[in-house]
Amino acid sequence: MRPHFTEVKVLIGKQKPRIFLVPNENVESVSARVRELMDRAQEGSDFVPAEKIFPNLADPEKRPGVALRAARLRADLTQVDLAAKIGCEQADISKMESGRILIGKARAKKLGIALGINYRVFL
Repeated sequence: MRPHFTEVKVLIGKQKPRIFLVPNENVESVSARVRELMDRAQEGSDFVPAEKIFPNLADPEKRPGVALRAARLRADLTQVDLAAKIGCEQADISKMESGRILIGKARAKKLGIALGINYRVFL
């Protein structure tokens, strides 16, 4: 893992915790936001929905791009590295991560193989 990122675990309902890579410079603000949301949570609730901390997850059009960026960073790959692995341009990876273009099933399968995860997270 790259040293300028910190893993942040967030519980989503009764599912297993999701791990997000947060740039070190944002860890304090994310932690403060989690504490703030936990303070406002209903009595007896012990989780904060990830979408409240990471708003891009709430947008179905941006969610695949967020998953792609996280998977790429977890694999310690640059956009150029990943583009070379799946046979596309770096600009295409950037557009997919930002949600400017849809990933599509064929490309999702290539990404899944390259990153070692289920391709469906990119759809």
